[in-house]
Amino acid sequence: MLNGVPASTDRDGWADSVRRFAVNLFGAPPLAGQEFLDYRKNVATCETIVGAGLVIQLPTGEYLEDKLINLGSNRYTFTLSSAWPSP
Repeated sequence: MLNGVPASTDRDGWADSVRRFAVNLFGAPPLAGQEFLDYRKNVATCETIVGAGLVIQLPTGEYLEDKLINLGSNRYTFTLSSAWPSP
């Protein structure tokens, strides 16, 4: 409802692009497959791991100033994160 009148809209096009980067700074070594399973069985209960990440949102989506609903945000967004799971 918009001013008491039923209304609807739809948008087609691309949304903003998102790139995510993560790195393990301290703790578990890079392993694959069975090595990873064996490592987690033996060390998982007593290991501290430290990691960091960065998420970048690029304004590549469609953005129209005169529209209330847009697929793009028309801005860059940077999000930093860190993790320190410790037993």
